[in-house]
Amino acid sequence: MGSRTPRRPSFATRAWPGEPAVGKRLRFDADEPWRTVIGVASNVARAWNDRRPAEAIYLPHAQSPSSWRSVLLLLRATGDTETTMSALRSEIWAIDDAVVVLAPRSIQASLDEQAGAMRALTRLVGWMASVALLVCLAGIYALVAYAAVQRTREIGVRLALSAERASVVRLLVVQSLRTTGVGLAIGMLAAYGMATALAGFMEGVLAVEPRVFLALGVGMLLLAALAGWLPARRAARVDPMVTLRAE
Repeated sequence: MGSRTPRRPSFATRAWPGEPAVGKRLRFDADEPWRTVIGVASNVARAWNDRRPAEAIYLPHAQSPSSWRSVLLLLRATGDTETTMSALRSEIWAIDDAVVVLAPRSIQASLDEQAGAMRALTRLVGWMASVALLVCLAGIYALVAYAAVQRTREIGVRLALSAERASVVRLLVVQSLRTTGVGLAIGMLAAYGMATALAGFMEGVLAVEPRVFLALGVGMLLLAALAGWLPARRAARVDPMVTLRAE
């Protein structure tokens, strides 16, 4: 089995297309000295919720000490987090007691804080979608129930002519699904088009998954079939003789 070739970082590809980056020189300002590339790291995401690669350069502290106003120290440890943080703070102050240690915390705590607003928004959208789904199903139920009442005489005639109740239920459900399917197809196509257009403006942040839309459409059809089956089943239980006498 051959080894998989790693993807070349995007910054190195743009700066030196088709050439090795190691040994090249660069600078970002005319007042800065030229710096020689001694290694290439993998792509760095812009943020935890933005996977697009960001241009990043790692400089030794000894080469530019004046530009370092703060230092982010990452430590891998096991055990109690608070104990580890206290020990780390003590070790830093043992080297230089003038260093200000700002809010040491675990990476998980930092991620939870950054994702808090997004999670709250996700829960809100989820509740709104649930309410919209219930309203949609209630509308389908009411529409099929109303149509069944309007066709009470037709249903009675079919049953009087020896039609099976299951076939009557199936007829009503299929007709309701036909109308629901047309509306669902139009809505899904419009939603897919809007999601695709939005993904074009948010490349690397929002991805359009056709499988999600397909699963959503199938789920909506199944729920619509259930919402149409309940009133259709109740309408098929009418006594055909009572219905015909009433007419």
